[in-house]
Amino acid sequence: MTDSLIEEVKRQLKANELIKIRFARTVASEKESYITEIVEKTNSKLIDLRGNVAIIFKKRS
Repeated sequence: MTDSLIEEVKRQLKANELIKIRFARTVASEKESYITEIVEKTNSKLIDLRGNVAIIFKKRS
């Protein structure tokens, strides 16, 4: 997980509150740990994780 990816997720959450993150099939076995790290570092909330798509939310401040 790179810092630039986390920063982009933060920017998208600031602009949209609710975003979808699609994971490549090659990282399917690690997606839960990736989404946990993203949620923790962006102070957001996981709404749903289905297949290779995660939906996360962060209320605008």
